[in-house]
Amino acid sequence: MPTKTIILNTSNYNQSNGGNSFVYKFPTPINFSTLDKIGVQSISLFNSIFNITAALGNNFLQLIWPCYVPTGSTCIFNGYIGNSASFLGSISNPSPLELYGSTVSTTVSLTGFIGGTKVPIAAGYISGTVLKITSGTPALTIGMYMNGSGVSIVSGSGLTWNLSGSSLGTVGSAASPATNMFACPVGNTLYVTTPPTSSLTASANQTIFITGTNIPSYSLTGSAVSITTTANTYATSAVNVYASSVSITAGIGSSTFIGTSDAPIYPGYTFVFSNTPCTVLSVSITGTLYTLSLSSTVGIFNNTLITNVKIPVDSNTNLPSFSLLTVNSLTNGSNGILPNYTVSGNGVASNVSILSQISSLSTSSNAEGLYKISYNPSVSTEALYASDAVLQNSTLTVTSIVSGTIQSGMILKDSNNLISNYNVVIGSQISGTTGGIGSYNISSSSIVPSIFPEEIVASASYSSILSIPITIPDGYYTASSLNYFLQNVMIQNNLYL
Repeated sequence: MPTKTIILNTSNYNQSNGGNSFVYKFPTPINFSTLDKIGVQSISLFNSIFNITAALGNNFLQLIWPCYVPTGSTCIFNGYIGNSASFLGSISNPSPLELYGSTVSTTVSLTGFIGGTKVPIAAGYISGTVLKITSGTPALTIGMYMNGSGVSIVSGSGLTWNLSGSSLGTVGSAASPATNMFACPVGNTLYVTTPPTSSLTASANQTIFITGTNIPSYSLTGSAVSITTTANTYATSAVNVYASSVSITAGIGSSTFIGTSDAPIYPGYTFVFSNTPCTVLSVSITGTLYTLSLSSTVGIFNNTLITNVKIPVDSNTNLPSFSLLTVNSLTNGSNGILPNYTVSGNGVASNVSILSQISSLSTSSNAEGLYKISYNPSVSTEALYASDAVLQNSTLTVTSIVSGTIQSGMILKDSNNLISNYNVVIGSQISGTTGGIGSYNISSSSIVPSIFPEEIVASASYSSILSIPITIPDGYYTASSLNYFLQNVMIQNNLYL
């Protein structure tokens, strides 16, 4: 029970009215709700006052308190305006996380390299780091790679060219030139040198991906592509690259990721894999194994680590595109929490709205669970409020009557002070029992915001002052006996907290 110590001294002495009264003004006003009361817990007086009489004019006390209490005909009822809810909840902005798994199935192994169109060399030989042309004039240029290796042409012209290394060893000779050499520029063609032992076929709606050393993940272009068991060439999604001959894994990619995560992941998270942006569309989890539906078909091969999986940034605001709202318990709101509701509360910015519900912790939707909301800094668990954000409501819905009868012209005051300051007035009844359960027209000179179901007081008039007069019978009083008398007066008049 809250208490306050009141000290009366010469600053409270009131010289008017015969100079026999003290006035104490409370430092701040307060609104009292229905059934709230005020009482004197104890009074301490200096022993300089031993008697109280009407003749001395010291037998009268009056407590005046700024408030807002009904003074006319009154009705108390339960009801709501618009759609809204109150709840205990928190707001969070998780850090980026990591995924470990794959989107690829049915793999085969092969050997090959990626480059542009081959330039055949009719005859020639390699000795150390020098290429000699002995027949023809192949269209060689600096930067081309030799025989599918990592050795490139670094200088030269005509019939003599210098190479970047000697790892190719001796190929042919002046006396016996090689006739199977070639050079290859950058490009997007996969040259299979050692085919797989079994073929790999993709249907019309599937994509084959390849990966290997210096080959992050490229797709084979075209529909219904097959990798055969013979040496062949295939067009890929690579653009102006060269990858020397290495062991390559090929597999059928999909838009379904199966694997683990180092933190909870939710729809809307994004990441980029092999230059392909991916958005998580849906999430399911069995034990610790996640199954994610992605916005793109990608070639994520087995045991691949994907980092920086996160809530995307809004390009217009440069802030996260959403935050996570956890609703622990719905304390009020018959319709629950719906998309486009505005969230408010301590630490919540203006125009923060519900985007969608991610998961439910209740048997009913739109109640306890996890929601995506527009961005807001993190907020610890506390009382929050969500409403349809309508500020010009015109209908009051009454669900039950506590006491009294509703009449046209009554002014509304709610227990949570959501509409008490807007002078909302009841108009004509729309439907229901006359003066009771039903719907009513309402209006205000300013706004009528949505409020969740709660107790509402409707009264023909209200007073802004609570005045309690107390007359003390003549007599001699000690401090304790005066305190006892005042406490009894308060109790008899239900004026106590």
